[in-house]
Amino acid sequence: MTREDPEAAGSPDRFATDAGAYVLGALSPADAEAFARHLPGCASCRTSVQELAALPGLLSRVPVDAVRDAVEGPSTDGRPTAAVDAAPGPVPRTLLPALLRSVRAQRRRRRWAAGVAGGLVAAHRR
Repeated sequence: MTREDPEAAGSPDRFATDAGAYVLGALSPADAEAFARHLPGCASCRTSVQELAALPGLLSRVPVDAVRDAVEGPSTDGRPTAAVDAAPGPVPRTLLPALLRSVRAQRRRRRWAAGVAGGLVAAHRR
């Protein structure tokens, strides 16, 4: 059993909840290095990283106003609220699940489109 792969001995994976922080670059350098060493031996963590890989791009598309409104409610005077401008507040609990659903739906559409394209190519060759 290695320290990087506690799953090998049947114990819980200490890295199981680190995929999101790893993808977003929120782990300390030492923790990111340990997680990167762990990935080749853990299919579950690799799958989690693959599922979350699009998250930074999706988060970059979320308008600040949408986050502000979700956290604090819309501004009544049209001006930005000071709390969001001064420091980031808590992320709404619905944001990550909604983004993950969006990523999964996008992947399903891509697989479907690739399947249709492959079928058309195969039918055309006959």
